[in-house]
Amino acid sequence: LFASGGTPGYTWTVTGLPPGLSASPAGHISGMPSSGSSSTVTAQASDSHGRTSGFSFVWSFNARVPGVQGADQATAQNAIAAAGLSSTVSNNDDCASPGDVEIQNPLGGVSVPFGSSVQLTVSTCGGGGGDGGGGLPK
Repeated sequence: LFASGGTPGYTWTVTGLPPGLSASPAGHISGMPSSGSSSTVTAQASDSHGRTSGFSFVWSFNARVPGVQGADQATAQNAIAAAGLSSTVSNNDDCASPGDVEIQNPLGGVSVPFGSSVQLTVSTCGGGGGDGGGGLPK
């Protein structure tokens, strides 16, 4: 954080940082966020004479959607979860590549808010085409 004006020798008080982040009295924010929610952060600087000024801002997190088209469903869902996102799955009974992701929305590489859902369409092959035993229907 940066302050100007007043009499140098600033001390910062910061509240509302996302879990995993901390701020030093010198205004340095460090750490690794442990969750992806948005947080309203309030920062206040005090100069060497005790005069204060502050501001607030929203700290939000985005995740990059992994490209999982062509991957099997389990691998795709694991990659999406590792990126801090969730997934929903629908099936397309086209027998094109059973068990693999044919379509994803949003596409890989797009930046979305942490926790967003990625829609996956997985190829399936519903079967049919015989009774498996060569017998006749009764």
